[in-house]
Amino acid sequence: MLHRPLLTAFALFLLAAGAQAQSAGERDLALGREALARKDHIAALEHLSRATGSLDPERDRESLADAWLQLGLTYLNGLDRPEPALGAFVKSAETAASPESAWLWASVAAEKLGR
Repeated sequence: MLHRPLLTAFALFLLAAGAQAQSAGERDLALGREALARKDHIAALEHLSRATGSLDPERDRESLADAWLQLGLTYLNGLDRPEPALGAFVKSAETAASPESAWLWASVAAEKLGR
């Protein structure tokens, strides 16, 4: 009977450890995406900016590319700031394994800038 409470405690420990395993950058990316979905562009900008600064380019490459893409979308569609959006899209394209979406959005930002 002692095994059941011990197993339950161990399972709860593993769940807590897994929740802490998510990096600060991953949390900021998730919070930024949520803020963007709510159209809270200021909060999205804050979270996504932190995510781009804290995600590891080697370990978190695709998350970093996504953070740059989401940041670009925040600048372009939420804040009507195509210049920083273009820079974010280019950084996303340079980081992503499949950069097609980032280049597409970069072309939209460039068109808004008259380039």
